[in-house]
Amino acid sequence: MIKALRSSLFYRLYLLTFLPLLGLTLITFFVSSNLIGQKNQTLYDNTLIATAHNIANRLSTRDGKISLDMDYFSIDTLSTARQEKVFYRIVTENGVELAGFRGLALEPLNKTTEKKTTFYDTIYAGTSLKAVQLQTSTSLGNVYIVVAESQQGRDSLMNDIRLTLGIVALFLCTTAGLFCFVAIKKGLAPLTNLRTELSKKSDSMLSKITTNVPTELQELVTELNRLICQLDKVLKESRSFNADLAHQLRTPLSEIKTHLLTLSNDNQQGRQENKRICIIDKIDNRINYMTRTIKQLLTYNQVKHQQNSQRQDVMTNLTELCQNLATQLAPSIYTKKQEIEFIASESPILRKVNPTLLEGALVNLIENASKYMPKKTTTFQPVIILKIEEAPDKTVSINITDNGLGVPEDKISLLTQRHVRLDQNSIGSGIGLAIVEQICEYHKSNLTITNRASSGLDVCLHGFKQTNG
Repeated sequence: MIKALRSSLFYRLYLLTFLPLLGLTLITFFVSSNLIGQKNQTLYDNTLIATAHNIANRLSTRDGKISLDMDYFSIDTLSTARQEKVFYRIVTENGVELAGFRGLALEPLNKTTEKKTTFYDTIYAGTSLKAVQLQTSTSLGNVYIVVAESQQGRDSLMNDIRLTLGIVALFLCTTAGLFCFVAIKKGLAPLTNLRTELSKKSDSMLSKITTNVPTELQELVTELNRLICQLDKVLKESRSFNADLAHQLRTPLSEIKTHLLTLSNDNQQGRQENKRICIIDKIDNRINYMTRTIKQLLTYNQVKHQQNSQRQDVMTNLTELCQNLATQLAPSIYTKKQEIEFIASESPILRKVNPTLLEGALVNLIENASKYMPKKTTTFQPVIILKIEEAPDKTVSINITDNGLGVPEDKISLLTQRHVRLDQNSIGSGIGLAIVEQICEYHKSNLTITNRASSGLDVCLHGFKQTNG
């Protein structure tokens, strides 16, 4: 429970706001209490001094004696008004008692010779007193006036003041606590609304967050919307990929099953060996098609993943990559009685790319060129040209050219659409060029397909500009 509270944002904000207010209230209470206590002591002390001076003003000398022109009732009114006990004593420097309470202690004379007024604590009749002793001069010598009052009044007043301050402090703390509770609840309301809206979303409904939020949360909502859009895109691509996979594999699997049943029937009926070989070749072609289709779909999915995640580009020698690729594909092209030619400048061309994806795009284009090329005749030699060059503006172009029949001009724009196959008689998935286009977009380059002036098709990947670092 305590651990859960500590991890709560509400709990943290409440403590961070309420504890400083509580501390400030307590500091204010103690400072105010001490300040008022000092002022209270000063007020009481000034009253005692005023009373002593009032008595001193009533002293007079007559017939060689010092007398007090003030009756006890005048001093006793002070006690009645202040509701506490007041005592006084008036003594000459010769020890003659002029008036007051004889048992009220005097401050030793040797301590008061330099000071006209002295405060001290004393006890009289079992009561703790605060006393002031005033030394005044007359024509007949010094007179010492002592006025004392009980501490009870002072302490009682301070207790009342502290009680009042404590009640006020408690009220302020309670009010501040409730205010913090309500303020934080209201302040966190946008987060609650945001959580509510997020809880309503599912993989089939990933719309952007439209809840109005404070400025401090706007960047968070922007990032959440970006992630939601990215997640929605990934989910759609995943569903599309699964649909493509099911669509592309269902038909060849059915055909393979049909061929196998035919082959089984042929065995039972003892048919000719040539037909069996033909069926086996068809099965082999379908398996090769499935293998190539699965590879293309996985490449397509990899491109999408790379686009939606952190890039994994490395500095690559594009000239060497294209040359190695031409060497690698040459044997399979020669077996079809076709030729492949590689053209490049002597100086290497370095660019930061994803070599795996780029190689996959070039393989796709070269295999397409080989697949749709007319067969070799006495007057026609099928040739595929792989050419890489760097323009003066430092952009790189990679061309795959063939000398086949080309593509009708009104059909060229359809080549990069998924599941579009211009030649329905040939085996294919219709996603190869769509994958190439995605790889070009990943590298911020362009894909153009044009018919050659003489004959054949020219497919160009151009861009791959230099980047810092």
